[in-house]
Amino acid sequence: MLVLVSLFSIPASSELILQSDDPAHSDFSESSVKTILLLVSTDGKSPYETLFITGINEELKKNSSVPLRFVTEYLNIPDYRDETYLSKIDDLFRYKIQALKPDVIITKDILAIDLLSRMPLELVQGIPIISDVDPGVIHNLTITPVVPEKGYSTGKNIETILSLFPHTRQIYVISGSGPDEIDELEALKQQISDMNLSVPVTYLINQSHNELLPQISKIPRDSAILYISYAQDINGNHFSPEDSLSRIYTIAQAPIFGPIETYINKGIVGGYLLSPEMYGKEIGSLALQALQGNGTKPERLNPENIRIYKFDWNELSRFGVDPATLPKESIIVNREESVWEKYSSGIISIIIIISSETLLIFGLIVNRRRRLSAETLLRESEERYRTLINNAPDAIIVYDLEKNRFIDANPKAVYLLGCSLDQLLSMDFFRFYEKATELDDNLATIIREHINQVLSGQVIQFERRITTYDRKEIYCDVTIVHLPSLGPKVIRASFTDITLRKDAEEKLTRLYEDLETMVADRTRELHATQEAFRQANIRLNLLTGITRHDILNQVTGLLGYLEICLEETSEGPTQSYLRSCMDLTRSVQAQIEFTRVYENIGTTEPVWQDLETIINRIHLLLPTVQFTWHLDLVPVEILADPMFEKVFYTFVENSSRHGEHVTDITFRIQFQDSVLIVIYEDNGVGIANEDKPRIFDWSFGKHTGVGLYVSKQILAITEATIRETGVHGEGVRFEIIVPEGKWKHGT
Repeated sequence: MLVLVSLFSIPASSELILQSDDPAHSDFSESSVKTILLLVSTDGKSPYETLFITGINEELKKNSSVPLRFVTEYLNIPDYRDETYLSKIDDLFRYKIQALKPDVIITKDILAIDLLSRMPLELVQGIPIISDVDPGVIHNLTITPVVPEKGYSTGKNIETILSLFPHTRQIYVISGSGPDEIDELEALKQQISDMNLSVPVTYLINQSHNELLPQISKIPRDSAILYISYAQDINGNHFSPEDSLSRIYTIAQAPIFGPIETYINKGIVGGYLLSPEMYGKEIGSLALQALQGNGTKPERLNPENIRIYKFDWNELSRFGVDPATLPKESIIVNREESVWEKYSSGIISIIIIISSETLLIFGLIVNRRRRLSAETLLRESEERYRTLINNAPDAIIVYDLEKNRFIDANPKAVYLLGCSLDQLLSMDFFRFYEKATELDDNLATIIREHINQVLSGQVIQFERRITTYDRKEIYCDVTIVHLPSLGPKVIRASFTDITLRKDAEEKLTRLYEDLETMVADRTRELHATQEAFRQANIRLNLLTGITRHDILNQVTGLLGYLEICLEETSEGPTQSYLRSCMDLTRSVQAQIEFTRVYENIGTTEPVWQDLETIINRIHLLLPTVQFTWHLDLVPVEILADPMFEKVFYTFVENSSRHGEHVTDITFRIQFQDSVLIVIYEDNGVGIANEDKPRIFDWSFGKHTGVGLYVSKQILAITEATIRETGVHGEGVRFEIIVPEGKWKHGT
């Protein structure tokens, strides 16, 4: 809701009420309205101030949280500087501020700040004041100066001048004598000083209008003018900066540049311009922040947010400036439209109409040719289709589900179903499902499901028993598809006679069942034989164990008597014979002991065994072996005889018995292609090179001589092999090679 109200005749004011979009504030009382007061020291007729206020209005309209009242007061102080007028203004604004109770105040210049500083403390204390000038500290006012940087655009405007007019011989700066103009000029001088320009700069300042204009008329065309502002001359007279610029433009020969957007259309070529409307939007945004009351003071405005590159086409053309040399994202105003720009939409419309009609005629011609070609192709396609159907190896029929009858069939179908084409076209398909219906109570439901699937676009395949017209029973492989081109519920079915195959399958099934029965019988017999063998093996092991025990007892006694005889016999041939007898007896004893180990090898099926678990178990079985054990393994399982553990036990025991100075033993694995290699190493004396070919032979060694032989036999059960590759004097290295399929990764 927008309400514009004139409150007082002198000075002028305006009020804008902005309705909140929040339903909670749709019906608001006077006390719920937040007031933002803008104080403008002039009469408000300046284009700059008009655009500045417009920008504030646009930003405040975006507010949707609370209803706002935006009041603008035009003080017109520059035209009435006498004490009587100022006293009346003070009295009037004491009443206005008391009546408005503003929540935020925006000031446009130092004169408005002076007015507020003269107000009673209780009227203005604590009210956030957003000012575009920095007056310093005023004890009774809460001022947040957000003034954009003075002279900010100077450097970019001078760069623009020298870019567009590289042959410029001198730059003239024109500025008035007002307080703001003096501040702006000082900042500008500092920036120019820092730029170290090669082009001289002349300042036309501290002069009256009548003194200034003749000097401007003498500025040569190969110079440039940077117009800052001329709102007050040296005598204190006030002017509109835009009016002053217009008067300067009428007599100037050189191009004019300026810092403010409102100078466009008043004579400047353009430049990096402060946009009053964008500036107003930023100030409006800061005012809304102040209304939130979070105690955070707004920061100074970013000068880049309120400035744009803007140029006047007429002035660019006047001085022969190529628009391509302008800075990127420049805005050009007053550009004259070309014939194409003026009438492009009409020209394009005519071209589109003519092109459309041409395309339409061409399309009709092409369409007619395509239709004739399509009709020819259709006839040829129908002939090919009929030829293919009639010569197809499968029986093919076309059926209309709506009429519930056959509408076409090829000769193969007529032959397969055992009737003429006329007879077939007079029947429905249930006539051929009589036997199948008797055998399957759910056939009707299955047929309905198949029909729904086919009509949805699916291709259905199944096997079905068919009763032909001449009462024969055949099996067919059936494929059904939808033919929407012939009708919404027209389908095509292909029948392949598979009766011979079904008969063969039934015979094969019977043979398979007979074979399974035979296999089951043989399996039971095998299990019985295995059980008998197991029982016999148990009895045999028991018998050999008893026999072995008795023989070893006798051998032990024999060794005892031989030792007694040896002790009581003096040196000579007899004692030598006795020692030979003892050696032979011990050999018999060792061979009998070997039968204890070897009797269980291969008696049970190989099983998967975890390598690391086996090695850890051996470690526990040999607590007296004081080696440092090193395991470099990954989880693997090996298919081996249950006595697989005996292999590693033999390795460790041999290191303990024959290694002499073994301190460390190592178990590790390697992968070579698909083969697993299990490696055992120690740091003992190793095996002599001449002994290596025989270490896996029967009875070779310093003890029983059968440990490594048995190990080799245990590994051979699952096709694993063993070899010794160590270096004599550095230790043994046994490698067990496990082929593919006999090992797997563990978990």
